[in-house]
Amino acid sequence: LERRLTFQRSENKTIPAHNSLPASTIKELKAHRKAQLETKIKLGADWNDYDLVFPSEIGKSLNPANITRAFKKALE
Repeated sequence: LERRLTFQRSENKTIPAHNSLPASTIKELKAHRKAQLETKIKLGADWNDYDLVFPSEIGKSLNPANITRAFKKALE
């Protein structure tokens, strides 16, 4: 049995289009996006552009098991 992550756009019309975020969060997200774009330019064709907010170092989706493992290690 092969497990694969799939991506699809939400078609849920009940979710509000505008959510308020603290200014500090918006600032951090903008800085994160800038760093991401710099990495994308640096890697060129090696970047996998899936338009993810939190991708791997090369633009791919993060493996949930690796995220859990890193989180548990950080808690130790």
